[in-house]
Amino acid sequence: MPVMDEFREERDRIKNGSFKDKAKYFFSYYTVHVVVGFLAVILLAVLIKDMTSQKEYALNAIMLNSIQEMENSAELMSEDFASYAQIDTDKNVVNFDYSIAIVDNPTSEYEMYGAQKLLVYTSAGDVDVLMGGADIFPDYANGELFSDLRDILTDEQISKYKDHFYYVDGAYVAEINSEDNIYDASYVAPEAPDPTKPEDMQDPIPIGVFVTDCEKLTDNIIFYDESFVALGIPASAKHPETAVKLIEYLFE
Repeated sequence: MPVMDEFREERDRIKNGSFKDKAKYFFSYYTVHVVVGFLAVILLAVLIKDMTSQKEYALNAIMLNSIQEMENSAELMSEDFASYAQIDTDKNVVNFDYSIAIVDNPTSEYEMYGAQKLLVYTSAGDVDVLMGGADIFPDYANGELFSDLRDILTDEQISKYKDHFYYVDGAYVAEINSEDNIYDASYVAPEAPDPTKPEDMQDPIPIGVFVTDCEKLTDNIIFYDESFVALGIPASAKHPETAVKLIEYLFE
C-alpha cells in the first residue's frame, strides 16, 4: 500500500476513533514535544518572575574584617538606614556586607577569596561604601580607590565633617602607584603620612571619614582592629548620593 494511502487510513482511524484512542495516539507521538514545551513554559515563567521581582541595590556597603554584634545586627542597621533615607525596600535593597575578611598572609581559601571578591565588586562599580579598621583601611586608602570627598560633598557638608576627614597625600599616592615603582621589585614604599595631619602633606586629599565613634555603626558591627574605623566612597560607586546619606545617618 502506498505511503500516502497508509497515512490517510491512519488519519481516518484516529479521526473516527474514541477519545481513548486519540489520547493514546497523541501521547505516543507528541510526549517529547509536550514535555519540552511544558518545561520551556515553566522556565520562561521563572525568568519573568525573577526579572520582575528582582530588587535594585540602593546601597551596597562592604565592611572589611568585621563581624556582627548580634546575629541580625547588620539587617537591623540596614532597615533603620533604609527608613532614614526613605528607601523603598519593596523595590530596593540596602546591603551591609560583613562577609569579606582580608589579611596580610592569607591561610585559607576564604581569606584569599575575600580580596578577589572585593576587586571584582569595586571594578564593576558594585561597592558604594567601603569601611574598615586600622588593620586594612590604609591599604586601600593609598591605592587610588576612593573618590575625593570634595567632589561629592556640598560645601556645608565639608564644613560639617572636615574634622573627621581621613586624608591621603596625593604626592605619596602618585609615587607608590607609579608604574616605575609598581614594577620595581627593589622599591620599598616609605611610610604613609598620618591621615589625621593634612598639614604635613604636600597634596592633602580627603578620601574618607573616621566613623570610630559613630554608635549606630559600633553598636551593630565589631571590626577586628578598632584603633580607628574609616569609611570611603569608591570612585566607581554607582550610588554616591546614598553613600553620603549613610555618612549623615551615622553622624546623626
